[in-house]
This record gives sequence, structure tokens and C-alpha cells, in this order.
Amino acid sequence: MKNTQLTVRCGTCGKEFKRKKGHAKAINYCSVPCANEGKKKVALTRMSELVGRDFKEWLKVEYTDKQRPIRDIARELYKNDKCSSSVLGWLEKFGIETRDRSEAVRLQWVDNEERRQRQADFIRNKITGETREKIIEKMQTDDYKEKQRISKIGERNGMFGVTGENNPRWDPERTHDQRVKERKTLEYANWRRGVFDRDNYTCQSCGDGKGGNLVAHHLEAYHSNKAVRYDIDNGVTLCKCCHLAYHAAHGLKNATRAKYEQFMKDRESETA
Repeated sequence: MKNTQLTVRCGTCGKEFKRKKGHAKAINYCSVPCANEGKKKVALTRMSELVGRDFKEWLKVEYTDKQRPIRDIARELYKNDKCSSSVLGWLEKFGIETRDRSEAVRLQWVDNEERRQRQADFIRNKITGETREKIIEKMQTDDYKEKQRISKIGERNGMFGVTGENNPRWDPERTHDQRVKERKTLEYANWRRGVFDRDNYTCQSCGDGKGGNLVAHHLEAYHSNKAVRYDIDNGVTLCKCCHLAYHAAHGLKNATRAKYEQFMKDRESETA
């Protein structure tokens, strides 16, 4: 009698199969794949009940639209921010695109004064004396500075693409004509970024690639050539030093492509 088998129906695919009588009361699955799929459905139902709506939709809104950090979501769902891997697993299952590491780290500090204070206290109380000197020494190396530069350029920068009214430095009192004159329009910002991207954030004269030291130079003057003002082909990346050298040789106004080409020829002859 112990080996009596009953006919049961798979809880996933509906296929009928034999199972021992003592095991027939549990949820039945005919195979490992069906068991895995069934467990996923049970877990998804449980999570949907927890948030009070479709869990996939809820997670997409919280993570993508509201830009909440994974740790914050884990704390709400599992009461423990160390369960971040579980949230990441759900994102992968649903095919929700995840943020890169630099963006994920940045968001952990947004509106998180408690964490800022905790980190400040840790540094002040724990990192002292010889350890602090070692950190400072490391931060002065060229390798460290280069890694920091790369981590803050282009889309890795937390302020990348934040322009116009969304920028914290936006001044609503200024007119559009004033912004055009001072080259502080969205069109100019996009043009400048496009020139930098094309030139791989590198001075085309000397090869300097230090962040914050680059200028997008108009080959044909900005003010007198409106038709090509925002044409990326009308721009070139120069470092501040080379940009000053160009204007010292050819004046501050009436820039032309011919003047730039002559400047480059003169530079080549100087280094030959």
C-alpha cells in the first residue's frame, strides 16, 4: 500500500502523471522545468500581493521612472538592503535594463543625508594618520587621476544631458537672446558635446585629454556664420592652452577654417 500511486495533474503544463499517494497533496510538477516555472509564478503572485499591483509594472516604475536605488527597493520589499541581489534578479527576469555601476552609485547618495553623515563620521574617526597619508599619496598619482577623469566624462557624468530648466544652474530671468549671445543654449551644449565625442575628448593639436581642460573651437566664426553655428563639422576640440595659442596667432574674431589649418601647420613645423 505504501507504493500506491495516484494520477495527478502538473500545476504548470497540465500534463497528467503518476505520483506516490503520500506526495500527492503538494503542488505537483511533472518535470524540473515545470517546477521552476511554477515556483516563479508563485513568487511573482506573492510579490504582486506585497506591493498591491502587478509586480513587474511596480518594479519598472520604482526603478526606471522614479530612479530609486536597488538597495532602497530591497529595503522596502525584504526589509533588508542586503537583498539587493534578489531585486537585481527580478530586473533581469523582467528584461528591465539596469543602470551602469557609476550611475547606480550616484543614485545611492541622492537625498540621502543620513548616509552622507555616516560616511563623514567614518572618514573622520577611522581614516587618520598614516592611512590618510597613503590615500592622499595614491590620489596624486597620474594613474588615479586618469581613472577619475575617465569616470566623469560623457554619459558617465551624473549631469550628462541635464540641460535647460532641469539644470540646477538654470536662471529663468535670462532671455533666449542673452543665452544665444553667451552660448548657453541647448543647441550649443549639444554641439559642444558632439564635437568632444567625435574627437574622443582629446585636443586635436597636442593630444591633451584632461577633463575640464578642453574647448570646442568653431572653425568658422560663431557670430558671423549662423548657418553652420551648430554644425559638428564646424568644430574641433582643443585644450585651453592650444586654444589661447590659436587666438594669439590669428586674433579673437573672424575665425576661419583656413586660419586653423595654418595654425596646425605652424604647430607641426615647430615640433619637427
